[in-house]
Amino acid sequence: MAQDMRTLSVLVGPAQGEEGGEGQLVVVRCPLLATCQPELAVLAGKYCLVHGLLQYTGETIKQIREAWETILLEMDTKLATYAENNPPGTVAADFLELLMFGVTSPQLEHFLHKEMTEKGLKKLGHSIELSYSNIQRLVLKYLGAVSQSLNFQLGELVGLAKAGHRFSVLGVTEGVVEKALYRAQAFWSKGVELQQVIDESMKNFKAFFRWVYVEILRLSDETVSGDLSKVSQQDITFIAEFLQRFQPVEGEGGVSHVYLEKVGQYLGEEELVQPPDNSANPWHKLLESCPELAEVPFIIPVNSRTSLVTEHSLLSQAVTQIFSSMGVDLTSQSQLVTCLPLPAFTSKSSRQLTDQLITHGVTTTSSTTPGKLLCWQTDCSLPTPTTSMLWLDSDKRVVDTSFYTKELLTLLLEDSSGAQTLVQLPLSSLSSYFSFPLPSHHTTSLNPNSISPHTTSIPTTQLSDLSGLRSRSMDSLSARQLAVSGPRKVSVFLFRNKKRLRIYDMEGEEEEEDETLESSGFSVSGEFTSSQLC
Repeated sequence: MAQDMRTLSVLVGPAQGEEGGEGQLVVVRCPLLATCQPELAVLAGKYCLVHGLLQYTGETIKQIREAWETILLEMDTKLATYAENNPPGTVAADFLELLMFGVTSPQLEHFLHKEMTEKGLKKLGHSIELSYSNIQRLVLKYLGAVSQSLNFQLGELVGLAKAGHRFSVLGVTEGVVEKALYRAQAFWSKGVELQQVIDESMKNFKAFFRWVYVEILRLSDETVSGDLSKVSQQDITFIAEFLQRFQPVEGEGGVSHVYLEKVGQYLGEEELVQPPDNSANPWHKLLESCPELAEVPFIIPVNSRTSLVTEHSLLSQAVTQIFSSMGVDLTSQSQLVTCLPLPAFTSKSSRQLTDQLITHGVTTTSSTTPGKLLCWQTDCSLPTPTTSMLWLDSDKRVVDTSFYTKELLTLLLEDSSGAQTLVQLPLSSLSSYFSFPLPSHHTTSLNPNSISPHTTSIPTTQLSDLSGLRSRSMDSLSARQLAVSGPRKVSVFLFRNKKRLRIYDMEGEEEEEDETLESSGFSVSGEFTSSQLC
């Protein structure tokens, strides 16, 4: 595509399954894209920012799930076993009796001695504190900050979508963006909710484990230090709140026991088993008494049944919908300017490079004509774009091509013995052949029968006859694909087995110039296998 986005050059191959069919070089004029170039640039920047932030939140959630350990369910498993062997309500009643009167039932005493040992409690308490601290750090420091940034970016997108038809003509509508902002706010709110659940769980767990640890020491007739025996009224409140979770809950499947661990449910895709209790929250009371307030756009929505992972999935879908709606059909807004037939050969690989309003292209042919290379240039600076073509013949097979810079084309050649050579071809050496454009054929159809062939007028020249060539023989190289970067001054070769990469440093080290790459400091800087890249 030209820099002003007014013209688009496309290489169209034959239909699938059609061997030896004609390809076409098509030039399309896109006035809508040219007119909306500033808006497209803004949307492209927003796309990068929003999707980058969304990907960051996904990686953060992945780290949170890794920080949450299954050992945290160990206490739940033990209590579930204890509850199954006793009548409903026994767990809560036994622990409450121990808290209020210091008396244990025979079943509870056996459970504390056998299942909740002193060593096991210390290990479990340490695991819970470490795991919750890591999750709390990830939620507070990373997830919260990125959620705010995501809401800010989507809020700006809402403002852009409201700017008349400038963005709606590209498919970005106000309703779609507002839905994504709604989901971003819900995700942010769910992160805050998770943070509150972690704070509450850490306080309750610490108070509960400390209390149970002291009771186990007393049952074992061991000495309890003065610091451990001290229990504040706040600790008793935390323990009582913790014991309240032991109450059996009537459900569709009968009586179920709701226990301790609440954080893990936020990291799955299922609905929350233990949603937060907001009955005493003044804000939630206000929303319940005034339902019309929940409809105000500035009120952040709260769904107490969804998990953090579910909210992130809904957010991803809503954000994807913003930019997928830009995939509108622009056929009626575009004009087919030129459609040139290509010779009847099978294209193996193609490369295009646009510099300002000039597009250069090159395509390699199939194994039937391995030494032929088709080059073309499309000048989009003229009122009617013109295209020039050139055949390059070589006595070696063209393995792959790539544009090194806007001035240099890199070729990877291979002779009959399998020895490979790297060639750099200045595009300026082709300018004299591109002085005579091919006759343009104006059409509104891509049907090959409607296109008159002009391929006989394409000039042909030998690659070795061009000026400014620089080459180097590649030792011990058996590559099938080439990738180069002029700004980074590197070239990368993928071996035929697709399991090895070799990287060369193309940066010059000597001041004297020569006609080969030997004088350019061209050297191997690394070689990697597929196992090293994983």
